[in-house]
Amino acid sequence: MNESNACRSVNRRAGLRILDGRGEGVPTLLEAERELLLRALDAAAGNKTVTAKLLGVSRPRLYKMIERHGVGDG
Repeated sequence: MNESNACRSVNRRAGLRILDGRGEGVPTLLEAERELLLRALDAAAGNKTVTAKLLGVSRPRLYKMIERHGVGDG
């Protein structure tokens, strides 16, 4: 692993944002998933069946996402 790749790896594990060519932060996949989850829960007024349908995932998968991100009451 070269120095550049090692640095990116450390940044990802530390939760740091990767900078795009303009110097702006690009969210990590985990950050993007959390934001999408929160938006879907809000759009569905907290209804988890509707949220799962909006996200195109099963309810058990939704509950795992909620648990992973520490969102809501699970």
